[in-house]
Amino acid sequence: NQDVKVFNNGVFVGTATADSSGRFSLSDVGLSSGSNSITAQVTDPAGVELLSAPLVVTADYEAPSVPVNLALAEIDDTGFSSTDGQTSKTSGLTLTGTAEPSTQVVIYDGEKILNTTTSDVNGAFSVDVSLAQGVHELVAKSIDKAGNQSIASESRTITVVAPPSVDFKPVISAVTSDTGAVSATAATNDVTPTLIITLGKSLPDGAMVEILDANVSLGYASGSGTSFTFTPESPLTQGSHGFTARVVDIAGSKGPISAVRSVEIDTT
Repeated sequence: NQDVKVFNNGVFVGTATADSSGRFSLSDVGLSSGSNSITAQVTDPAGVELLSAPLVVTADYEAPSVPVNLALAEIDDTGFSSTDGQTSKTSGLTLTGTAEPSTQVVIYDGEKILNTTTSDVNGAFSVDVSLAQGVHELVAKSIDKAGNQSIASESRTITVVAPPSVDFKPVISAVTSDTGAVSATAATNDVTPTLIITLGKSLPDGAMVEILDANVSLGYASGSGTSFTFTPESPLTQGSHGFTARVVDIAGSKGPISAVRSVEIDTT
């Protein structure tokens, strides 16, 4: 058995004893942050000190930078706004952001890990997650190659909105013209008649009532609660029109469509 002196960056850190096969170990070498050059020295029978080639170890104790700009991809941010975090999708939701380059990025929903990815050489990352209906507060953390973990990013609120239920199915309860009510069997020469729409339940925040003519969207009705009206901005063409209505929620999900309300435009 032989004593082995161990040095770090030329500074003596301890002595180990080599076994019969020449192996030795020494704990608590005390690596400093950055580059460490570890060498071992023994003394041969003639009293000559022999120094090993250096083993270079890079120690990293610094946490990576905090990820920033965590966001839901615009294509997955459905509905009337592409930046409000409201979506009708539950899977394939793409999150983007920026982290320290070439670090592992972990996405959390509370304490639950949703997915991991690796940032590129510029720090950009993109990762897909799945979420249940409801409100989610997502954060990202970075982990570098040494295992150091950043603190959590600012949270990003993602709300997966359930589609409108049958309770919100509209009814086109009446059609009025500039000369009064228009029955379902009568014609009108008013090319911008007004539709009266009622809902069975008050409209949710951010939702709208869409009006269609032969399945082509004409726009959105005005009103609140359960009572709405719609007057076409452009004059209707001569002939028969089949109006329907449906609720479109804040995430772009479409509710059940109303029964058709036919109106005959006759300007002759």
